[in-house]
Amino acid sequence: MIKTGITHPLRIDAVATPGGGQIGMTFCPGKKQRDSISGAWSRDLGLDLDRIREWGAITVVTLMEAHELACYKVGGLGDAVRQRGMTWSMSACRKNPSKRDGALLDRTCGPASPPGARFCCTAAAASAAPGRSPRNC
Repeated sequence: MIKTGITHPLRIDAVATPGGGQIGMTFCPGKKQRDSISGAWSRDLGLDLDRIREWGAITVVTLMEAHELACYKVGGLGDAVRQRGMTWSMSACRKNPSKRDGALLDRTCGPASPPGARFCCTAAAASAAPGRSPRNC
């Protein structure tokens, strides 16, 4: 069975922030993947982003690199986020992160953020099907 946003609605897990807001975390919205460990996926990007917006997100922070967005066929993620009135930031998670990588979240969720603001971080699963690397799509 191919998993979609209808068969498997987007799940957003959240943690509270000191300012009364929340940071939501979910996997890559709209992802299309034939051979993941969890099975085949063919999600609808618009449906998933509508779910994120309905959750109350004002900003979507993507923790993926550009080649990963292309791999999951969501290269237009940033434009689709902005079309729904949310801001979009990309801060890729690398295997060997520099000390500067954590600064994006500090800037995004810092004192300029409205009290009670909600942010949604999206990422792809770091695992792949046996014999296949997530980097080799």
